[in-house]
Amino acid sequence: MNTKTSALVQEAFSILGVQSFYDLSLAYTREDQKVFVGGTNTWNPRNPDILINRIKSILETIDPSELNEEDAMWRAEILWFWYHHGISWAIWKDKDKVIAQVYAEEALVLQSENHPNRITKLLWFLVHDKLAEARKWIEEKPDHPEHQTGLELIREFEEGLFF
Repeated sequence: MNTKTSALVQEAFSILGVQSFYDLSLAYTREDQKVFVGGTNTWNPRNPDILINRIKSILETIDPSELNEEDAMWRAEILWFWYHHGISWAIWKDKDKVIAQVYAEEALVLQSENHPNRITKLLWFLVHDKLAEARKWIEEKPDHPEHQTGLELIREFEEGLFF
């Protein structure tokens, strides 16, 4: 890892007081939940002062090829989570289909191949008006824990509650 990358990593770690990418992911998730669902509802991609946005901005400047495989994976997981929630922001807060599509593309690029989350891909289908594909995607695994959420999202889309 070069000096610049090392400094960026240390900056990200220091914001949340951690020593590893794994711990950064755990701390990031806690912070994300505070602003996304924790009652404050202050998740906002345009507010550079929110801790999660500061972390995201730093991580995006880090070349993953400068990291070992595990650290690169945790970097991608954190960024995936940011973009995953960004899709929701774009749909329900900003009512911006183009931004939702951009965030959905980025989230899918970052999401690991065997990631258990099925909502990101479902949202990608929906923000691209691919309702049939969305239905097929969610019905492929009816016992999946996110199945009901997926059905509710499809219903909301059909009722015109997106955008």
